[in-house]
Amino acid sequence: MTHRRSSIENRPFKSLGKILAEKHIHLPEVCLPEPPARRLTPCEERHLFRQAMVDVTPLAGRRTITPIRSRQPSDGQMQEDPDAEAVRQLRYSAG
Repeated sequence: MTHRRSSIENRPFKSLGKILAEKHIHLPEVCLPEPPARRLTPCEERHLFRQAMVDVTPLAGRRTITPIRSRQPSDGQMQEDPDAEAVRQLRYSAG
């Protein structure tokens, strides 16, 4: 399968280096930690997560988010095409 490139490209950081150089802004070097040589155990992952979250402040309000469930059509109902209303409006405005 060939990858087709869009004729419109969004590359917001393409000239970032040039802009930073013009404004004499120098970013610090970033050293990323080496990935572990072996896969972490679930216990080690939990410990690592808790360690990373030590200074995180929870947001005020509810502690859990209740997911919104989409209403599924019953067997007797036909599900309408999501674009049907838009097509109706276009036909009405064009005709």
